[in-house]
Amino acid sequence: MTMPRTTLAQQIREHLTRASIGRSLSVGRPSYGIDDFRGDVFGGITAGVVSLPIALSYGILSGLGPAAGLYGAFATALISAIVGGARGVIAGPNVIVAMMMAVVVTDYASSLAEAATIGIMAGLIQLVFALLRLGRYVTYVPQSLISGFFTAFGILVIASQAFPALGVASGGVGLIDNLSALPAAIRELNDEALVLTLFCLLLGALWRGRLMALIPGAFAVLLCGTAIGAFWLDGAPVIDDIPGGFPGVDLSALSADFVVRAIEPAFMLALLSSITMLVVSLNMDVITGGQHQSNRIVFGLGLGNIIAALFGGLYCAVSSATFVNIFSGGRTVVAGATVAAFLLAVMVFMGPLVEQIPLAVLAGILLTTGWNLIDWRFIRRLHRIPASFSIVMVTTVILTVFTTLAAALVVGLVVAWLLNARRLEEIEMRSLASVPLLDATVLGRDEVGDADRFAARSGLVVLPDRVSMASARQIGRVLRADLSQHQAIIFEMSRVQFLDDSAAVMIGELIHIARSHGAKRVVIAGIPKDVERRFQSMAMLEDIPAEDLATDLDEAKQKVRQTLLRLP
Repeated sequence: MTMPRTTLAQQIREHLTRASIGRSLSVGRPSYGIDDFRGDVFGGITAGVVSLPIALSYGILSGLGPAAGLYGAFATALISAIVGGARGVIAGPNVIVAMMMAVVVTDYASSLAEAATIGIMAGLIQLVFALLRLGRYVTYVPQSLISGFFTAFGILVIASQAFPALGVASGGVGLIDNLSALPAAIRELNDEALVLTLFCLLLGALWRGRLMALIPGAFAVLLCGTAIGAFWLDGAPVIDDIPGGFPGVDLSALSADFVVRAIEPAFMLALLSSITMLVVSLNMDVITGGQHQSNRIVFGLGLGNIIAALFGGLYCAVSSATFVNIFSGGRTVVAGATVAAFLLAVMVFMGPLVEQIPLAVLAGILLTTGWNLIDWRFIRRLHRIPASFSIVMVTTVILTVFTTLAAALVVGLVVAWLLNARRLEEIEMRSLASVPLLDATVLGRDEVGDADRFAARSGLVVLPDRVSMASARQIGRVLRADLSQHQAIIFEMSRVQFLDDSAAVMIGELIHIARSHGAKRVVIAGIPKDVERRFQSMAMLEDIPAEDLATDLDEAKQKVRQTLLRLP
């Protein structure tokens, strides 16, 4: 009897139900009761209130418009909640990804269809990340590099929002373009927009403590700023562009040439989105006591971004509303679905009201965000932290602000790797030991006889627990001189826990050098199984006789003893 075959749709439904929704409702708690539901709904509504000004602001910041921010926030919040992967994390517009999207719109895409294509490609890349199970490795980025990115994007956000704060058209995306256009903008400033921006900045700075617990600061600024703009400062420019429904994006006119050119920005979007999402998920694990599933998070985010891009939505990552949701009691799928429902209600029923929001109000919110995005804590400690961290951070800031994000990422990673390799070399070299072995410690008292009591015809090399390409070259240089002085050499490797291909080749070369300088015997002692397999895979043991392999140092000394007894 054969089992009935299930359709792909059934498999997907079963997978999501069993591995996502069920798990999100059960992780860390035995059941899901009315108190849990109340916390999710309250947390979701509160997070939705915060998500509204964020979505509008970041949509404008990206160059796609406020509606794109709402579409992206709705799609990613809903899909990421369904797929799951982390407790209480809300997907949505992110200032870093929004700034990257602004670069995409300016430098790579000449139409909404091309921008949407890059978003779809970035979502597909995130799906590939998840399917290849690369989610856990995405966060292996130095904190100094992340700090540099955050600081650089904070500077760029502040520079870009100076123009809507003055009530004039944007001067561009880059810092140089904005600074060049600033004098002309000052001459054309809108007095009411400037006053409204200053009011919003002041209100945001004063909205603390109990007021923050009553109403989230960004939403309070949005409400008060909009009210003042509507009743007193009605000369400030407003959004005035929220289309009804979900517009589709026509991708039929795209060419293969554009798809090839879009790979670089799509990869950068996918990488930045995944990094920011997973970094916040790690922090949320500490707060909620849960354990996020990196690959599931990246998969849900990629799927949500694909759907958002199909409707012209903003590419998203993790929303800052996540923290509001967590501290308001939101933990499960229900909280994310509540955020999506709130945003959907705003799009369907409140479009005319949203259109009356002054751009200066959103500029005030973004200026505060940009200021907070700068890693002031890291900057204040630049003179105290190791120079290598400071170099990576400052290099990343300069390259991100003045060149391209791709260049900043590549150069920043290379600089961080080189400086880290230098530190690893110092650590590994400290544990290296190369000492002569007196004949008296290898031979018996009767065997030494009347010979020189201080003769040392054999040498012992004790390798550290980690030998990598960082220290391979230096270890080889240090040991060359020692190896030429002995007639028998013992390589003691029992402590080695990690050895990469460069180190394996280096050890093979040292054995060859010892033999070429007259060593009668080279014994390898205590080689761990993993290291032995690495040697065998690289054919490094083929030239070493089986009798020159010892299980421990005592056996190695016995083998050297036999050699020394045969020497004149």
